[in-house]
Amino acid sequence: MGVWGNLRIPPRGDSSARSQWLVAERQRGETPMENKRFSAYFKIIGKINNIEIIAINKAIHEIKRLIKIYGKGRWRKLKGTALVRLHDGYTCKAEIHWYEAYGIGKKEIKIKKFIE
Repeated sequence: MGVWGNLRIPPRGDSSARSQWLVAERQRGETPMENKRFSAYFKIIGKINNIEIIAINKAIHEIKRLIKIYGKGRWRKLKGTALVRLHDGYTCKAEIHWYEAYGIGKKEIKIKKFIE
């Protein structure tokens, strides 16, 4: 069983890759992801290692948004490393960040950087 998360859209400086990506989305009949919070998916394979707490409750910059969307809880921002499978089938090790609260679970899992 895996956890689904997100990757970011191509950077603004790379206009050719960005435009090709948006055209492909429109051809598939999807709304361009520029207006959506999450763009492409990945799957975490196995367990998350080297888990560290980055911030707790008021130290999290987006705490008001988290409470508004998911509800009250003891929110923590965490980071760790895991083996991930990208949407194109490529598997690699990555550092991931996510928010978590007791009784709510892991939310908004993001890849921050690739390792190896």
